[in-house]
Amino acid sequence: MRSHLQGCGLKLQTVKSHHAMADAMKATAKAMYKMNKAVDVPAITKMMAEFEKENAKTEIMQEIMGDTLDDALADESTEEAEEQVVNQVLDEIGKLQLFYLYNQNILHSNSIASRHFFWRGITRGSYGNTCSGGKNGTREDSG
Repeated sequence: MRSHLQGCGLKLQTVKSHHAMADAMKATAKAMYKMNKAVDVPAITKMMAEFEKENAKTEIMQEIMGDTLDDALADESTEEAEEQVVNQVLDEIGKLQLFYLYNQNILHSNSIASRHFFWRGITRGSYGNTCSGGKNGTREDSG
């Protein structure tokens, strides 16, 4: 008898939870009905289509402008000028590094001849100058 009463209690609890679920579904259906009336789906669909079209136009315009700027700025004389500036900067960096080495090593030496040959090499471009340095302290491009 006791197990029969427990079974009835479980059935009542199940019916109660089903009733609560039905009430929740009823409230959800009412909310969805109100939202469906408030929202104009065809207008939103039209707006989204227009947005996609305008977005595609914008992307195409950006690509065209980028290509145009790249073509305008990719002048050969500009590339040569950039390369010349980069080479000058690298030359100066090389001279500064050699000057540092000179201060660290050669100044501590008492040899006047070693200082003379070091400075002669820097002024002629044979030390660390990869752009214009040639053999024996001469410039390769001079002729």
